[in-house]
Amino acid sequence: MLKSVFTLGPSSNKENTIIELLKNADRFRLNASHLTSEELFLWLNKLDSIFKRVNKTVPVIIDLQGAKMRIGDIEKKEHLPQFVYIYYNNKKIDNTKNIDLFLEKNNISDKKYILENIFEIPTPHKELFEELQKNELLSLNDNRVIIKVLEKSEDSLLCKVIQNGPISSKKGINRVQHPIFYKNITESDKNAIEIGLKFDFTQFAFSFTLTGNEREFFKNIDRYFIAKIESEDSFENLNTIDNNFDEIWLCRGDLGAQVGLNNLGNVCKKFVSKI
Repeated sequence: MLKSVFTLGPSSNKENTIIELLKNADRFRLNASHLTSEELFLWLNKLDSIFKRVNKTVPVIIDLQGAKMRIGDIEKKEHLPQFVYIYYNNKKIDNTKNIDLFLEKNNISDKKYILENIFEIPTPHKELFEELQKNELLSLNDNRVIIKVLEKSEDSLLCKVIQNGPISSKKGINRVQHPIFYKNITESDKNAIEIGLKFDFTQFAFSFTLTGNEREFFKNIDRYFIAKIESEDSFENLNTIDNNFDEIWLCRGDLGAQVGLNNLGNVCKKFVSKI
């Protein structure tokens, strides 16, 4: 039997809209990656009030960032120049002549335009800088942008743009060749889980599940957990994922960006043959 999951966002935050959606929704979904802790709490509190008022409650899935990496805050949706500079932990490079736009990790700079060929993108994922090697490829914004690593240091990557495209805050960034293993719960996910546990109707979804062992990070949390399959590398571990999680989603958006739209149908068939 098909079940519907309705994602709530800015265009559906009015109470009357939510009540209408509730008539047909089996579950709601909130993407925690695009919400502050305060915004997530306000959403859940609003839903709690509506559920009580109309005497109907459905599970609300809090979609955690999980193993999905995202860039930090950048101010404008601009096309990238010839080169992109990705930095970690807000540390400037030595050659300041090439720094044209400096964007802080948590506080957007008031500098607004690129003067030469360097564009900085805050990227708060230490593991990316630890594991990437020269000449590897990264995809950003669901494969709309492809960049190649030219130089690397402990907290910076100088990259050349291979495929140009739009980029904006909180868009995904992925290693093209093979995934980076999940090592720690992010602070944002910890906060989202803490807020979610205040409400008894919440469930959680984990992005970019790779091995199934990621559930161990949340073993003390007695809630329904959904594994999101967004990389073909996960297919070899579906049995473990199925055993450790309560439900599996095949997420064709990020998966399609990884494998290419022309190959997505074959990959979906491969997934079905394995479950």
